[in-house]
Amino acid sequence: VTLIGMLATGFPFTILTVALGQIAEEFNVTEALATWSVSAPMLISAVCLPLLGKLGDMYGHRRLFIFGIAGSTVFAALCFFAWDIWSLIAFRVISMVLAGATTPSAMALLFHVFTDDERTRVIGWWSMGGPGSAALGLILGGPLVDFFGWRSVFMFQIVSGVIAWIIAVRALPETEARPAAFDHLGNFALIVSLLFLLFSVGSISEEGVAAWMKWSALVLGALGLLAFFRFERQVAHPIV
Repeated sequence: VTLIGMLATGFPFTILTVALGQIAEEFNVTEALATWSVSAPMLISAVCLPLLGKLGDMYGHRRLFIFGIAGSTVFAALCFFAWDIWSLIAFRVISMVLAGATTPSAMALLFHVFTDDERTRVIGWWSMGGPGSAALGLILGGPLVDFFGWRSVFMFQIVSGVIAWIIAVRALPETEARPAAFDHLGNFALIVSLLFLLFSVGSISEEGVAAWMKWSALVLGALGLLAFFRFERQVAHPIV
């Protein structure tokens, strides 16, 4: 069940890759700008994974898993009606951040359900969810875009999301919630630092980004992480 949820929310990360040309043409923008509809959701959702894992611990991983599927599906519907490149990027980012909630929650649910002897096998299946869903997105994206246009990929995401949500609601057990103080400052420092670092690394090959911006982002990200780890040693309920 968790693998179905991960596949349903994971393939949209890559499925739009094959449609960048169509998107750029429809919205009258460069293909480089259209690429951010794929890269921005990947970067920001990766940054938010520690936060999502913490929220699962606090409120229950079943609840977060189901909420992630539902929220991702709703914003996929908004992506279908995107009116310009900026609305598409914004809706995609929110949709994929919510979809990312299924990854840490799926692992926690597997640890909750299976015994120590069974966990090695099921974690192997869990680890296939990410690469498997990425490959599925690339395989499905081509035919969908060629025959029905780029907006059809979101209709496919909506249908698969609804099916995954129904299965999850019916089948998944709840995990114990562990209420704790939420580390707002630590979460903010971690997210901002990782965004700077990912921007620096991701822009290495981008000729349109000035060198001083790349190096500044790298330095700010590194300093932010140092401040984050120092601060986390002093709080009662650290993120990691």
